Amino acid sequence: MAIPSYKEMMFPILQFMSDGEIYTRQNTLEFIVKYFNLSDEEKNIIVSSQRMFLYENRASWALSYLVGKINLIQRVSLGKYKITELGQKISKNEKEFEELCNKTYTGKQNPNFKKTAENPQNNTPDENLNLNLDEINDNVKSEIMDRILHNEPRF
Repeated sequence: MAIPSYKEMMFPILQFMSDGEIYTRQNTLEFIVKYFNLSDEEKNIIVSSQRMFLYENRASWALSYLVGKINLIQRVSLGKYKITELGQKISKNEKEFEELCNKTYTGKQNPNFKKTAENPQNNTPDENLNLNLDEINDNVKSEIMDRILHNEPRF
């Protein structure tokens, strides 16, 4: 199983916090590992630009969007979170959650809120940055090789 996107993590995190208790970021990460049954190999994949684990990065972005964009979870202090009243209501219905997210992100109804991870819109900003940096590096390497190969040996 591939590591779920941050969008795929959002609703399970919301349900996890639906009892109204205060949870730490670490509690949430442990929940994500168990809920998605992440293997040791999957847990050890690193986001190169951040020097953190990919699942942690995605879970952090999921929390960030749930707190900042959608306001279904509130940050009570550094690294501690609690579900809001609206969050408790929405946590009971995944379809309602996806409709709220679609309206928040696109301003319209969109049935494809959490489609495949190949879609760049499902990547975290850190992942998109890494993809762009990799593409730039590949282009630069290719251009350097072309210049070397198209010059005389004295070059």
